[in-house]
Amino acid sequence: MLSEACIRVNRHGSNVWAVTLRGEHDVATAPRVTEVLHDLLAEDTRIIVDLTSASFIDSTILKILLEAHSFAGDEDLVIVAPDGCLPRRVIDLVGLSGEISVHPDLVSASAALGLPTLATVDGGSSLQ
Repeated sequence: MLSEACIRVNRHGSNVWAVTLRGEHDVATAPRVTEVLHDLLAEDTRIIVDLTSASFIDSTILKILLEAHSFAGDEDLVIVAPDGCLPRRVIDLVGLSGEISVHPDLVSASAALGLPTLATVDGGSSLQ
């Protein structure tokens, strides 16, 4: 059964954004994921991309994350992908965890950015 893709964007403070991908993300959702990250990176922002609720990501999404990270750097963009979830297995399989700062939860991702802990990313605007 396919899981409907959803992108949730939440602002935390003046320049921190959490982008949560839920469901399945692939070439069909890539333009929207690109647009969201591009728009946020055009500002002076820090971004946490949360893949905890993503049931599937393909190489298109990985490429977008790598490009966004190349633009922003470790100090401004981190990924949340818990150990064992499908996105984390894919990230580890292709060796992306050595290129991008990947964390098992929001607590460690927030700490990596030097931020107070973001306990949740619920709320905000949902983009489908």
